[in-house]
Amino acid sequence: MIVGEIEARAVEDARRRQDEQQARAERELRWQAAMGVAKEQAVREQLAQLLCEEAGCWQGAAQTAKRSPEFAAAYQRLAHRRGKKIATTAVARRLLARAYYLLREVESAQERR
Repeated sequence: MIVGEIEARAVEDARRRQDEQQARAERELRWQAAMGVAKEQAVREQLAQLLCEEAGCWQGAAQTAKRSPEFAAAYQRLAHRRGKKIATTAVARRLLARAYYLLREVESAQERR
């Protein structure tokens, strides 16, 4: 009888240890998943902040460029039709496109050497 109780307790202890290990493993998986989501969110937030900062730089450049003779006429046409903010964004986009093509030409010239 005593041996039976000891065996029953041993089985219960083994089940309890197994359940605890399984619960620990599940918690670890949930923790890893949560950390993965948190890391992705942090990276997205940093990227969004960087893009906002860069957009601000291009907007500032557009503010200056819209007074230059090359962009002034286009800015005035757009500002009259669509509004000042949209026109400023369009000038920034044109500046960015020019910078891209300029860098592309420089890169292709370097490759030819």
